[in-house]
Order: sequence, then C-alpha cells, then structure tokens
Amino acid sequence: MLETDRVYISYMAIAVILCAALLCIAKIFKQEVRENEAG
Repeated sequence: MLETDRVYISYMAIAVILCAALLCIAKIFKQEVRENEAG
C-alpha cells in the first residue's frame, strides 16, 4: 500500500513539474513569436 502511494505521489509530482515547465516554455515561445512579428 505504501509503495504504490509513494510511486503515485512521485508520478503526480513529475506531472506537475512537466506542466509548469511547458507553461514556461509556452510563455517564452509566445514572446519570441511576438517579437519576430513586430520586428
């Protein structure tokens, strides 16, 4: 029971970190695209 819970929690943490990283990358990418369109 404890082992499966630990694995589940670690997978959830990895998923949250990946989502945060994707959001940051999307923000940076949008800024670059906006600059390219303006310039």
